Amino acid sequence: MSTSPRRKVIEAIREQITSGRYTAGSRLPTELELADELAVARGTVRSALRELAETGVVELRRKIGCFVAEHNPLQPRHPHRLAAFVVPSMPGRHSMYGRLLEGLEQAAFAADCDLSFFNLAQSSEKALAVVEKLKTRPLAGVIFSPLVVSDYYRVNSEILDLFEAGRIPYVTIDTPVARGGIIRGNFVGSDGYHGMRLLVRTLAGQGFRRFGSLRVFGGVYTSDQRYQGITDELAALGLPFEAAFHQEIADVPLPEQGREKVRRMFHSRSNLPEVLLCTHSILARNAADELARLGFRVPEEITVVGFDAPNDQEPFGFAAMRQPFVEIGRRAMEILLESPPGSIRQEFIPCQLVLNPNVKETAAPSVITA
Repeated sequence: MSTSPRRKVIEAIREQITSGRYTAGSRLPTELELADELAVARGTVRSALRELAETGVVELRRKIGCFVAEHNPLQPRHPHRLAAFVVPSMPGRHSMYGRLLEGLEQAAFAADCDLSFFNLAQSSEKALAVVEKLKTRPLAGVIFSPLVVSDYYRVNSEILDLFEAGRIPYVTIDTPVARGGIIRGNFVGSDGYHGMRLLVRTLAGQGFRRFGSLRVFGGVYTSDQRYQGITDELAALGLPFEAAFHQEIADVPLPEQGREKVRRMFHSRSNLPEVLLCTHSILARNAADELARLGFRVPEEITVVGFDAPNDQEPFGFAAMRQPFVEIGRRAMEILLESPPGSIRQEFIPCQLVLNPNVKETAAPSVITA
């Protein structure tokens, strides 16, 4: 006896839930998409979903869609889960991903969720291949750190498009994918804007008056916000802003980033900035090294400040902003595993200012001395 089209749809959806393709709380494709996938009429799909809803397998939400029931009879109450941590690259001297991984692992362990790791090596081609691989796995979702490239928004938006097309939940960390100040999807990162304002205010309180800066190419949200924090606080304090001392770097390999701008900025030894604020620690390291090559003493003659102090004390002796990487990782995993389908969570966690021994401690909040 042949099986009816309606029964075929019911069995197909049940099998996909049992296999882990659709997990508890996840959204099923639309009726039209299911009808096309299973080669049946839309009315047949609607009837099948109603029966599955009556038996507690799925939940129908008016004007929203059909979701796998949280406690459906086809899955255990606490199913085994897997999350993927996808990063753009792993620079040998940069430990932020280790700290992020520490926080991710803490939250994943508490939720009985395993972690899988993917390094994109700053390659958009590899990113596409990784997403295709992830689409075949029963994932709880992805923690995604975007590729930092000059065409930042387009490249990373294409990756997020693939996550969404494959119905893979994701949380972006470190720097969001944003256009016109609007952040896309779930995000957890540090509050670089207020961190930079605190940094400028603290250094101004120690007598610094001439500020310069190095920032990553435009379009990278975190760098743009940190730079905005610098300019806003200088204006609030009535301190001069000299455009020649505030430079945007070119998209070159990490070891070279910022060096050419430093050479141009400091070609003369007259009327120079007293402090150089860098939106990322790699820029600060390169700047400090290049200034030493030019014969400047850091920090005695020029104070170089980085943003991203992963350890208790930076090895170069300059002040830095310490980002809460462990907390960022922990919150990102909690949001990924606990947020209801369709909800959007975006959080910015405060940073700490690490002062080098040559700058006396202040009473400012969230400031620590290395």
